[in-house]
Amino acid sequence: MPKNWFQPRQIVPRNASDYEKKLAKIFIRVEKIALKGKVNFLDYYKLVDEMVDKGDYNSLEQSLYYYYGINCVEYSDVESLKKKSWQEILFQTESPFLIKLKKLLDKNNVYQLSYDIYSNDMNTNISLSPPLSITYSSTGLTSSFSLSKIGEVLYMNVENQNLRYINIERSIWSTQSGIYQPTFTEPFQEFFIGTYSNIKLDVTTSVLRDYKITAEIRSTQSYAVVNHQLRITQQSLLGRVIEQEIYTPDANYYLENSEFARITGSKKTYLEVYKDDSISPEIFAYDDLSKTEDQNLLKRYELAINFLKS
Repeated sequence: MPKNWFQPRQIVPRNASDYEKKLAKIFIRVEKIALKGKVNFLDYYKLVDEMVDKGDYNSLEQSLYYYYGINCVEYSDVESLKKKSWQEILFQTESPFLIKLKKLLDKNNVYQLSYDIYSNDMNTNISLSPPLSITYSSTGLTSSFSLSKIGEVLYMNVENQNLRYINIERSIWSTQSGIYQPTFTEPFQEFFIGTYSNIKLDVTTSVLRDYKITAEIRSTQSYAVVNHQLRITQQSLLGRVIEQEIYTPDANYYLENSEFARITGSKKTYLEVYKDDSISPEIFAYDDLSKTEDQNLLKRYELAINFLKS
Protein backbone atom coordinates (compact mmCIF):
# COMPACT_ATOMS: atom_id res chain seq x y z
CA MET A 1 0.00 0.00 0.00
CA PRO A 2 1.52 3.39 -0.92
CA LYS A 3 3.00 5.50 1.82
CA ASN A 4 0.91 8.52 0.90
CA TRP A 5 -2.03 6.77 -0.70
CA PHE A 6 -5.05 8.80 -1.78
CA GLN A 7 -7.61 9.25 0.96
CA PRO A 8 -11.11 8.90 -0.53
CA ARG A 9 -13.65 11.57 0.32
CA GLN A 10 -16.81 11.01 2.26
CA ILE A 11 -18.78 8.38 0.35
CA VAL A 12 -21.91 10.52 -0.02
CA PRO A 13 -21.21 14.22 0.57
CA ARG A 14 -23.70 16.34 2.48
CA ASN A 15 -26.40 17.80 0.28
CA ALA A 16 -25.24 15.47 -2.48
CA SER A 17 -26.71 15.96 -5.91
CA ASP A 18 -28.19 13.06 -7.84
CA TYR A 19 -25.02 12.91 -9.90
CA GLU A 20 -22.83 12.72 -6.78
CA LYS A 21 -25.02 9.91 -5.45
CA LYS A 22 -24.53 8.13 -8.75
CA LEU A 23 -20.74 8.42 -8.42
CA ALA A 24 -20.99 7.07 -4.86
CA LYS A 25 -22.95 4.02 -6.05
CA ILE A 26 -20.27 3.28 -8.64
CA PHE A 27 -17.58 3.60 -5.95
CA ILE A 28 -19.44 1.19 -3.64
CA ARG A 29 -19.65 -1.39 -6.42
CA VAL A 30 -15.93 -1.03 -7.17
CA GLU A 31 -15.08 -1.23 -3.46
CA LYS A 32 -17.07 -4.45 -2.97
CA ILE A 33 -15.21 -6.05 -5.85
CA ALA A 34 -11.81 -4.87 -4.64
CA LEU A 35 -12.41 -6.07 -1.07
CA LYS A 36 -12.35 -9.63 -2.38
CA GLY A 37 -8.76 -9.08 -3.51
CA LYS A 38 -6.80 -9.09 -6.74
CA VAL A 39 -8.29 -12.41 -7.90
CA ASN A 40 -11.57 -10.63 -8.55
CA PHE A 41 -10.19 -8.57 -11.43
CA LEU A 42 -12.60 -10.14 -13.96
CA ASP A 43 -15.58 -8.70 -12.06
CA TYR A 44 -13.99 -5.26 -12.21
CA TYR A 45 -13.36 -5.64 -15.93
CA LYS A 46 -17.02 -6.61 -16.39
CA LEU A 47 -18.10 -3.52 -14.44
CA VAL A 48 -16.02 -1.28 -16.71
CA ASP A 49 -17.51 -2.95 -19.80
CA GLU A 50 -20.98 -2.45 -18.33
CA MET A 51 -20.32 1.27 -17.84
CA VAL A 52 -19.12 1.55 -21.42
CA ASP A 53 -22.15 -0.34 -22.80
CA LYS A 54 -24.54 1.90 -20.83
CA GLY A 55 -22.80 5.07 -21.98
CA ASP A 56 -21.72 5.78 -18.38
CA TYR A 57 -17.96 5.67 -18.96
CA ASN A 58 -17.59 9.35 -18.04
CA SER A 59 -19.36 8.70 -14.73
CA LEU A 60 -16.92 5.85 -14.03
CA GLU A 61 -14.00 8.18 -14.79
CA GLN A 62 -15.38 10.82 -12.42
CA SER A 63 -16.00 8.27 -9.67
CA LEU A 64 -12.49 6.86 -9.91
CA TYR A 65 -11.03 10.35 -9.78
CA TYR A 66 -13.28 11.50 -6.91
CA TYR A 67 -12.78 8.47 -4.67
CA TYR A 68 -9.35 7.12 -5.70
CA GLY A 69 -7.56 10.10 -7.22
CA ILE A 70 -7.16 8.17 -10.49
CA ASN A 71 -6.86 10.39 -13.56
CA CYS A 72 -8.29 8.25 -16.35
CA VAL A 73 -7.07 10.71 -19.01
CA GLU A 74 -3.64 9.14 -18.55
CA TYR A 75 -4.88 5.83 -20.00
CA SER A 76 -4.82 5.40 -23.77
CA ASP A 77 -7.85 3.09 -24.00
CA VAL A 78 -10.39 1.14 -21.97
CA GLU A 79 -8.19 -1.97 -21.73
CA SER A 80 -5.35 0.10 -20.33
CA LEU A 81 -7.71 1.67 -17.80
CA LYS A 82 -8.93 -1.74 -16.64
CA LYS A 83 -5.48 -3.10 -15.88
CA LYS A 84 -3.75 -0.03 -14.47
CA SER A 85 -6.63 1.43 -12.48
CA TRP A 86 -7.34 -2.00 -10.93
CA GLN A 87 -3.83 -2.11 -9.48
CA GLU A 88 -4.25 1.36 -7.96
CA ILE A 89 -7.70 0.51 -6.58
CA LEU A 90 -6.29 -2.61 -4.91
CA PHE A 91 -3.55 -0.59 -3.23
CA GLN A 92 -6.16 1.74 -1.78
CA THR A 93 -8.60 -0.96 -0.66
CA GLU A 94 -8.21 -2.38 2.80
CA SER A 95 -9.01 -6.03 2.18
CA PRO A 96 -8.09 -8.37 5.08
CA PHE A 97 -4.93 -9.44 3.25
CA LEU A 98 -3.88 -5.87 2.40
CA ILE A 99 -4.44 -4.77 6.00
CA LYS A 100 -2.08 -7.52 7.15
CA LEU A 101 0.41 -6.67 4.41
CA LYS A 102 0.32 -3.00 5.42
CA LYS A 103 1.08 -3.99 9.02
CA LEU A 104 4.00 -6.11 7.80
CA LEU A 105 5.36 -3.20 5.75
CA ASP A 106 4.98 -0.79 8.68
CA LYS A 107 6.69 -3.23 11.04
CA ASN A 108 9.69 -3.31 8.71
CA ASN A 109 9.66 0.49 8.21
CA VAL A 110 9.10 0.17 4.46
CA TYR A 111 6.34 1.13 2.06
CA GLN A 112 5.20 0.05 -1.40
CA LEU A 113 4.43 2.06 -4.54
CA SER A 114 3.22 -0.17 -7.35
CA TYR A 115 5.90 -2.90 -7.55
CA ASP A 116 8.60 -0.86 -5.82
CA ILE A 117 9.52 -1.29 -2.14
CA TYR A 118 11.04 1.74 -0.39
CA SER A 119 12.62 2.19 3.01
CA ASN A 120 11.44 5.03 5.22
CA ASP A 121 15.12 5.49 6.07
CA MET A 122 17.53 6.88 3.53
CA ASN A 123 20.22 4.26 2.80
CA THR A 124 23.77 5.13 1.82
CA ASN A 125 24.91 2.91 -1.04
CA ILE A 126 28.57 2.22 -1.78
CA SER A 127 29.04 0.87 -5.30
CA LEU A 128 32.45 -0.23 -6.61
CA SER A 129 32.70 -1.30 -10.25
CA PRO A 130 34.70 -4.35 -11.37
CA PRO A 131 38.22 -3.61 -12.66
CA LEU A 132 38.20 -1.60 -15.90
CA SER A 133 41.02 -1.17 -18.41
CA ILE A 134 42.81 2.14 -18.95
CA THR A 135 40.24 2.76 -21.73
CA TYR A 136 37.40 1.82 -19.33
CA SER A 137 36.41 -1.43 -20.97
CA SER A 138 35.63 -4.60 -19.05
CA THR A 139 38.65 -6.72 -18.07
CA GLY A 140 37.15 -9.78 -16.41
CA LEU A 141 39.72 -9.42 -13.63
CA THR A 142 39.06 -9.79 -9.92
CA SER A 143 39.37 -6.64 -7.83
CA SER A 144 42.63 -6.32 -5.89
CA PHE A 145 40.84 -4.66 -2.96
CA SER A 146 37.48 -4.39 -1.24
CA LEU A 147 35.85 -1.60 0.73
CA SER A 148 34.22 -1.58 4.15
CA LYS A 149 32.53 1.17 6.14
CA ILE A 150 32.90 2.10 9.80
CA GLY A 151 30.64 4.99 10.69
CA GLU A 152 30.92 7.38 7.75
CA VAL A 153 34.52 6.41 6.91
CA LEU A 154 35.60 3.97 4.18
CA TYR A 155 38.45 1.50 4.62
CA MET A 156 40.32 -0.31 1.87
CA ASN A 157 41.03 -3.99 2.43
CA VAL A 158 43.88 -5.31 0.27
CA GLU A 159 42.92 -8.59 -1.45
CA ASN A 160 45.95 -8.96 -3.75
CA GLN A 161 49.45 -8.95 -2.29
CA ASN A 162 50.76 -7.51 -5.57
CA LEU A 163 48.75 -4.31 -5.19
CA ARG A 164 51.34 -1.53 -5.00
CA TYR A 165 49.74 1.88 -5.57
CA ILE A 166 46.31 3.57 -5.32
CA ASN A 167 45.25 6.90 -6.78
CA ILE A 168 41.77 8.28 -5.94
CA GLU A 169 40.29 11.20 -7.89
CA ARG A 170 36.99 13.01 -7.59
CA SER A 171 35.24 12.48 -10.89
CA ILE A 172 32.17 12.90 -13.02
CA TRP A 173 31.26 9.89 -15.15
CA SER A 174 29.26 9.98 -18.37
CA THR A 175 29.06 8.25 -21.73
CA GLN A 176 31.43 9.65 -24.35
CA SER A 177 31.83 8.06 -27.80
CA GLY A 178 29.83 5.10 -26.56
CA ILE A 179 32.09 4.49 -23.55
CA TYR A 180 31.08 5.16 -19.93
CA GLN A 181 34.09 6.96 -18.48
CA PRO A 182 35.19 9.88 -16.27
CA THR A 183 34.84 13.18 -18.13
CA PHE A 184 36.23 15.29 -15.29
CA THR A 185 38.71 14.40 -12.55
CA GLU A 186 40.58 16.22 -9.79
CA PRO A 187 43.19 14.88 -7.36
CA PHE A 188 41.92 13.57 -4.04
CA GLN A 189 44.12 10.94 -2.37
CA GLU A 190 47.02 8.70 -3.36
CA PHE A 191 49.28 6.30 -1.51
CA PHE A 192 51.59 3.33 -1.90
CA ILE A 193 50.56 0.05 -0.30
CA GLY A 194 52.82 -0.90 2.57
CA THR A 195 52.41 -3.69 5.06
CA TYR A 196 48.89 -2.63 6.08
CA SER A 197 45.88 -4.37 4.62
CA ASN A 198 43.18 -2.18 6.19
CA ILE A 199 43.70 1.41 5.07
CA LYS A 200 41.61 4.39 6.10
CA LEU A 201 40.50 6.46 3.12
CA ASP A 202 39.69 10.16 3.00
CA VAL A 203 36.40 9.21 1.32
CA THR A 204 33.39 9.78 3.57
CA THR A 205 29.89 8.48 2.95
CA SER A 206 28.48 11.80 4.18
CA VAL A 207 29.47 13.29 0.80
CA LEU A 208 27.52 11.90 -2.15
CA ARG A 209 29.68 11.84 -5.25
CA ASP A 210 31.62 9.67 -7.72
CA TYR A 211 35.30 8.79 -7.68
CA LYS A 212 37.82 7.16 -9.99
CA ILE A 213 40.19 4.73 -8.28
CA THR A 214 43.29 3.68 -10.20
CA ALA A 215 45.11 0.61 -8.90
CA GLU A 216 48.60 -0.49 -9.90
CA ILE A 217 49.30 -4.24 -9.56
CA ARG A 218 52.94 -5.23 -9.95
CA SER A 219 54.88 -8.47 -9.54
CA THR A 220 58.11 -9.85 -10.93
CA GLN A 221 56.14 -11.49 -13.75
CA SER A 222 53.48 -8.91 -14.60
CA TYR A 223 52.32 -5.32 -14.38
CA ALA A 224 48.80 -3.94 -14.76
CA VAL A 225 46.88 -0.73 -14.18
CA VAL A 226 43.11 -0.90 -13.72
CA ASN A 227 40.40 1.62 -12.97
CA HIS A 228 37.29 1.46 -10.81
CA GLN A 229 34.27 3.70 -10.47
CA LEU A 230 33.30 4.32 -6.85
CA ARG A 231 29.83 5.77 -6.27
CA ILE A 232 28.51 7.11 -2.97
CA THR A 233 24.76 7.54 -3.35
CA GLN A 234 21.73 7.74 -1.13
CA GLN A 235 18.30 6.37 -1.89
CA SER A 236 15.34 4.73 -0.29
CA LEU A 237 14.44 2.26 -3.07
CA LEU A 238 15.18 -1.29 -1.91
CA GLY A 239 13.91 -3.17 -4.95
CA ARG A 240 10.83 -4.57 -6.67
CA VAL A 241 8.36 -7.29 -5.79
CA ILE A 242 6.32 -8.72 -8.65
CA GLU A 243 3.55 -11.22 -8.05
CA GLN A 244 3.37 -14.14 -10.47
CA GLU A 245 0.31 -16.39 -10.47
CA ILE A 246 0.35 -20.05 -11.42
CA TYR A 247 -2.33 -22.69 -11.34
CA THR A 248 -1.96 -26.23 -10.10
CA PRO A 249 -2.95 -28.98 -12.60
CA ASP A 250 -6.45 -29.36 -11.17
CA ALA A 251 -7.26 -25.67 -11.44
CA ASN A 252 -8.91 -25.64 -14.87
CA TYR A 253 -12.23 -26.62 -13.33
CA TYR A 254 -12.13 -23.56 -11.08
CA LEU A 255 -10.91 -20.93 -13.52
CA GLU A 256 -14.32 -19.32 -13.93
CA ASN A 257 -14.37 -18.66 -10.20
CA SER A 258 -10.89 -17.42 -9.42
CA GLU A 259 -11.76 -16.67 -5.80
CA PHE A 260 -12.76 -20.31 -5.28
CA ALA A 261 -9.55 -21.40 -6.98
CA ARG A 262 -7.57 -19.30 -4.51
CA ILE A 263 -9.41 -20.68 -1.48
CA THR A 264 -9.01 -24.29 -2.57
CA GLY A 265 -5.30 -23.78 -3.15
CA SER A 266 -5.54 -24.38 -6.89
CA LYS A 267 -4.01 -20.98 -7.49
CA LYS A 268 -0.66 -19.87 -6.10
CA THR A 269 1.00 -16.46 -6.15
CA TYR A 270 4.78 -16.52 -6.00
CA LEU A 271 7.06 -13.51 -5.77
CA GLU A 272 9.81 -12.37 -8.11
CA VAL A 273 12.05 -10.05 -6.11
CA TYR A 274 14.62 -7.74 -7.70
CA LYS A 275 17.06 -6.24 -5.22
CA ASP A 276 18.33 -2.74 -6.03
CA ASP A 277 18.85 -2.65 -9.82
CA SER A 278 19.53 -6.37 -10.34
CA ILE A 279 18.17 -7.96 -13.51
CA SER A 280 17.95 -11.50 -12.11
CA PRO A 281 15.20 -12.06 -9.55
CA GLU A 282 15.12 -14.14 -6.40
CA ILE A 283 12.04 -16.37 -6.32
CA PHE A 284 10.05 -16.72 -3.09
CA ALA A 285 7.77 -19.74 -3.23
CA TYR A 286 7.20 -20.62 0.43
CA ASP A 287 4.25 -23.02 0.64
CA ASP A 288 2.87 -24.63 3.79
CA LEU A 289 -0.02 -26.91 2.83
CA SER A 290 -1.52 -26.54 6.32
CA LYS A 291 -2.01 -22.80 5.74
CA THR A 292 -4.25 -20.78 3.43
CA GLU A 293 -2.87 -19.19 0.29
CA ASP A 294 -3.21 -15.72 1.86
CA GLN A 295 -1.16 -16.86 4.87
CA ASN A 296 1.48 -18.33 2.59
CA LEU A 297 1.56 -15.21 0.44
CA LEU A 298 2.02 -13.03 3.52
CA LYS A 299 4.95 -15.23 4.57
CA ARG A 300 6.44 -14.88 1.08
CA TYR A 301 6.23 -11.10 1.43
CA GLU A 302 7.90 -11.32 4.85
CA LEU A 303 10.79 -13.32 3.37
CA ALA A 304 11.01 -10.95 0.38
CA ILE A 305 11.19 -7.84 2.56
CA ASN A 306 13.88 -9.41 4.76
CA PHE A 307 15.85 -10.18 1.59
CA LEU A 308 15.50 -6.60 0.29
CA LYS A 309 16.63 -5.17 3.63
CA SER A 310 19.63 -7.51 3.95
